[in-house]
Amino acid sequence: MPTINELVTQVRDMLDERVAGAWSNEQLRRWLNEGNRDLARYTRHYKALDTVATVIGTAEYTLDANIIAIEQAWYDDTVRQTPLAARHYESMDAVWGSSQNQAGDPSYFSTYGLSPTLRLRLFPVPTAVATIRLLCAVVPTEMALSGSDTTAVDVPGHWY
Repeated sequence: MPTINELVTQVRDMLDERVAGAWSNEQLRRWLNEGNRDLARYTRHYKALDTVATVIGTAEYTLDANIIAIEQAWYDDTVRQTPLAARHYESMDAVWGSSQNQAGDPSYFSTYGLSPTLRLRLFPVPTAVATIRLLCAVVPTEMALSGSDTTAVDVPGHWY
């Protein structure tokens, strides 16, 4: 993985600016962070595991702000882990029919909205306290705008 200093040096080379003149290191780091967020959205390279504790009778949950999308989900009731089938929110009518609030162990999940207000919808509605385990595509941790230039930056190989 490249260091902050290596990335800033590469950007300065592209700008034909060997030393800080028109753009400060802080500005370049801010733009590098923005570019890395764009890469995360386009490639979904950055993955993380997350959990959501179910609440009896609650079908919808707001996810962490850094989650871009859910790749896989499992319903874990401490006895077994059951994979949940992903469905587009718009097609859930075909699953729940006229009973959106049917209770039981969840079999399906869908999402709607965008980060930072991405929502998870489960069906059937949980009837027990359990854990939903998620494999998520997330935005990367941003590099500091100042400080150590030798910190490695998590950037997908051959994309920086």
